[in-house]
Amino acid sequence: MAKSKSFSKAIAEIVQENTVKTKDGKMKKVFSRKFYNDVANAMLNDPDYEFPTVSMKDGKPVETKIKPVQAFRERIIQPIAQEAGMDQTDAKKFAEEYQFNKAQSATFYDLGMAMNVENMRCGKALRFPSQMDLVASVSLRELPDTTYVNKNGVKTHKKKCLQLVKRSTTPAWLKQKV
Repeated sequence: MAKSKSFSKAIAEIVQENTVKTKDGKMKKVFSRKFYNDVANAMLNDPDYEFPTVSMKDGKPVETKIKPVQAFRERIIQPIAQEAGMDQTDAKKFAEEYQFNKAQSATFYDLGMAMNVENMRCGKALRFPSQMDLVASVSLRELPDTTYVNKNGVKTHKKKCLQLVKRSTTPAWLKQKV
């Protein structure tokens, strides 16, 4: 199977194709399922993709790069191929070289979002992996039934629902007392 281009090259093309022309020339911050699926496809087809994470060691940030696509291929695809009858060598090669099509990659959005929402519905926060410029999490909170009257005298009743709560702070390693 042909090896696809690296994630960084593929993502540069995806961003170029999807850049919305605005006054400042930046992409609009709107959700696009197609864009998400294109990013997922580019990532899944680059086993060498590295995702930077940061942890603190001796009071200093230490960046580590993880290979989530490689781990997925080694821990999911390879064992499935072996259970289907491939020998270990062929299963390993298959897992390393397999190229996902766009329809396959599109399933990761639903899977990932369902896992994340169900985790938060259980009362847990979803913590993003720390990065050099990001420390963040999201969670859900329950809002009670409320009734209020706006300044025009219109009465509105909101039924009990869930609200997404974000938390993002400046990473400790980027703070300095002056």
